[in-house]
Order: sequence, then C-alpha cells, then structure tokens
Amino acid sequence: ASIAELSQHRCIRLRLSSGGILPWTFQVGNREEDVQVSGPVIVNDFSALSVAVRSGVALGMIAEPVAHQEVVSGQLELALDQYAATSAGLFLYYPSRKQVMPKLRAFIDYARDHLPAHLRS
Repeated sequence: ASIAELSQHRCIRLRLSSGGILPWTFQVGNREEDVQVSGPVIVNDFSALSVAVRSGVALGMIAEPVAHQEVVSGQLELALDQYAATSAGLFLYYPSRKQVMPKLRAFIDYARDHLPAHLRS
C-alpha cells in the first residue's frame, strides 16, 4: 500500500477547533508529508474517531499508543505503518514557574510512572 492510494479509500477526517481539517501526516524519508484525505465522516474529537475506526466506517489515523491493544489483539490492522510519523514521547506544556502546583506535579509524576512499557526509553 502507498500514500497515494489513500485517495481510493474512505478516510475519517478530524475537524480542528479552528474549523480546519487536520491533514494526515506521514514520514517519507527524512521529511514529513501532509496529505489531505477525503471520506464520509468528519469528527471533532479522538473518541469519535476511534469509535468510527473500530466500527469499520473508514480508515483513520490514530496514534499507535491509543490503538496498541486493538492491534495486538487483532481487532485493528495497521496500514501504511512504514510511513508513520513518530515523536519522542509524551509532551506536556505548562507555564514555567519555580513552583509547580502540587496537582500538576502529581499528574506529571503519574503520567511518567504509568507510561506504557513499549513507550519508555
């Protein structure tokens, strides 16, 4: 399968809060390539996107950690994974202050401690 073949498939699109449609991003060699896909469904959150993919409505671009269990169990199948854009891990942005609020510190520590093993470096 190739990225160019996406135009022959129904794809689920994600509407951003700005009103725009999020392109699907692929890693092609050492650069990222954004692709505008088309399809019968436009959703505005990742939960709806996941439900639509799991229901077999169309192809969807879902982060691997979100779909990991379904892929391992055979409920979902990867497509174009050789072009998957990657990131270095979990990112959390918060205001820089000397003192981090205790609730935020607890969340950061929880997220760090409960990151799935296959994502830890």
